Amino acid sequence: MKELWISKIKKAKLHDKDTLIKQLLADKTVLDVGCVGQDFNYQSENWLHGKIKKVTRLLVGVDTNYSGIDTIRKHNKEFTIYTPKELQEKSISFDYILMADVIEHVDNTTDFLNFYKQFLNSEGKIIITTPNPFSASQFFSIFFFGQPSFHPEHTCYIDPINMLELANRANLRLVEFHWLSFYTKPTKWYRKIIYILSQTLIKVRKYYAPNYIFILN
Repeated sequence: MKELWISKIKKAKLHDKDTLIKQLLADKTVLDVGCVGQDFNYQSENWLHGKIKKVTRLLVGVDTNYSGIDTIRKHNKEFTIYTPKELQEKSISFDYILMADVIEHVDNTTDFLNFYKQFLNSEGKIIITTPNPFSASQFFSIFFFGQPSFHPEHTCYIDPINMLELANRANLRLVEFHWLSFYTKPTKWYRKIIYILSQTLIKVRKYYAPNYIFILN
């Protein structure tokens, strides 16, 4: 089965992250893990949690950023966001659990998956997005600057084949895979050059894509 998915991964299509996620979550009940720490804060129209709020039937957030949760609770009653402990005290399950660019921040990925899968309903699925460590942009970052681009709060970078094994260890199976395009276009001139070069390589080999999405159940 792993060999079959490896073959499919190489040929998978490229998508826009937010567009695909909204399509998947339309009219579903959703738990959004790590929603406070997404790329934009709750006041931005680009905040992913705010975007999916508009299309889901029910949306609940969970995060370990306690001060961020308090801020949102004080200033925007529209959103329901819990700490992991508070979530455990609720009797609730979901059609989808979204982990958008959060798994690369955790200490133990298998424990993380095992904890959250308890909140899936009988037909529920987990959506994971994460950076591709073998992307063209990382290659060009090393080529031009001597080191990969990195986030100081990342604990790991997970290749799609590694993710297959992590899912297996958490007794989850892959049901859908897609490559994801760049989330934003660069503004600095040297990053624009890397962006253009990367786009060229991605057309040749999708495995050079900057990000990917796993859907598990």
